[in-house]
Amino acid sequence: MTGLPTADCIVASGPRGTIEYANLSTRGLEFKDWFKGQPLAYQAKFDHLFRLAVSHSGIQNPNQLKKMRGMDDTYEFRRGSARIFCFRHDSRWFLTHVYKKGHVTGHQTRAAMLAKTIAEEHLDAERHLHRRGRQ
Repeated sequence: MTGLPTADCIVASGPRGTIEYANLSTRGLEFKDWFKGQPLAYQAKFDHLFRLAVSHSGIQNPNQLKKMRGMDDTYEFRRGSARIFCFRHDSRWFLTHVYKKGHVTGHQTRAAMLAKTIAEEHLDAERHLHRRGRQ
């Protein structure tokens, strides 16, 4: 993992937890770099969802935040044809990558599997840093 402070990875925080960029040893903050390169109007659509997800009320509309079928703790934030995949660990949500909705069968399943792979890499790196800090 890169040496960025956790604050650089936090997208939104509230009473229901935090939303953070996944920070990977092999790719760093790849999703953050991509997201910050998008038009401000695009970012604002998702920023609203991120803040709402960790607010007291949470997201009530299942069309805006969907748990991926058969994928423990893997979700997608949805706006129009864009999907931002994330995984949840306790009260922390980690944004992993984007997927543009299309008509090709199986792409969404592969995108959800990628989110799970990124989640495992992120959590393994955090556990490793935590163990090193205790030595």
